[in-house]
Amino acid sequence: MIFSSIPKNGSSWRNSLLYELDVEGDDPQNVEVSIINTQSNEVLATQNLYGVSQCSIDIAPYIVEHVSLAPVVASSPSLHLSPSAIAVKVVANGVSSDVRVFFRESFDGAGSQILTCCRDRQEVFVGDVVRMTIYALSNVRVQIQPILSNNSVVSPIRLSIATRGMPVELVVPTSSLSRGASSFTMIVQCDKAENRELRYVVASETLAPKRVVWYNVQGGVETYAFKHAIRQCLDVQSRSFDSEKFVIHRAAAPMLMYRLCTGCETRAEIERIMEIFLSPAIYRCDGEGCYPLLLRNREVSFDAKGNLHTLSLDVEQPWKGGEQW
Repeated sequence: MIFSSIPKNGSSWRNSLLYELDVEGDDPQNVEVSIINTQSNEVLATQNLYGVSQCSIDIAPYIVEHVSLAPVVASSPSLHLSPSAIAVKVVANGVSSDVRVFFRESFDGAGSQILTCCRDRQEVFVGDVVRMTIYALSNVRVQIQPILSNNSVVSPIRLSIATRGMPVELVVPTSSLSRGASSFTMIVQCDKAENRELRYVVASETLAPKRVVWYNVQGGVETYAFKHAIRQCLDVQSRSFDSEKFVIHRAAAPMLMYRLCTGCETRAEIERIMEIFLSPAIYRCDGEGCYPLLLRNREVSFDAKGNLHTLSLDVEQPWKGGEQW
């Protein structure tokens, strides 16, 4: 019994994950296949194949049930193994495959990297949560240095995590940093790679922007603060029930529609935001919480020269009365 082919490390569980088996004999055999989470040793699924000489098994449908697309929520700066990542091996009649890490999108699992698109200098708003997806073979270290408005510094925050070859999520709520911090620097180190230093300037806004979270084509978490959110319409469908005295109306799945508009951005920034149309899930962030958003359309119109300086998104969310966002 051999595995003649298995998926690449870093493959996406949103695509097929084919394991091809060869029983190495002239006579067909019965094969018991188990899919095992190597982090917890949990058996995720088993499958029995009868009278086979060669076969292929797509394990993606079994993996999907054990991963999550929801962003990590934390009240303090922290590193977490990504809930979208899973390490598995397949065992067929006692023969084990190599361990593979699968993720929400395919990425290069050969070397350490920051999967989120990061600029060296960025602006965040009071109450924002900085998010980053990082991949390292063994460990990730992060140092956060708050800087007060008088340019004095306070004790840095140091984080570390043993990745065990899994992508990790960095979550930094700005509200948890030192009060009065006007900026902060963040130094990220993946294994023994060169440090990446990022600077964040904390801007105060009288009207809180609408923060949206999605995933890029490598599976890295991305965010953008839309400063303009225009309510478009409210769709409330109701069902009526007759009673002896009056008719009862019950709302069913009321939805509130918004148009989110960017400011005038660089071409690189617009290209980054456009990947929201390819994301498997989109979320709005209110403080530390994240809630699903639905895109109403996935079309973009460019100008006569094929350029785009601003971007508008039509989104909807469940409505429970009042102004939800």
